[in-house]
Amino acid sequence: MRDALDAVVSPKSKLTKSIKKPKATWVEPSFVADVEFRDITSEGLLRQSSFKGLKKGTGKA
Repeated sequence: MRDALDAVVSPKSKLTKSIKKPKATWVEPSFVADVEFRDITSEGLLRQSSFKGLKKGTGKA
């Protein structure tokens, strides 16, 4: 997975809402994560989330 993500490193975040992660490595949104979750918090965060896998995608919702 690391090799695939290293190939699409981006110089800046593509998020619409900024977050403070000074050591983050941002990548182009070219993969789709398969994630299960129980709920979404009022802040828009996933509650009881579980990563199921990663696949190549369009990067567009």
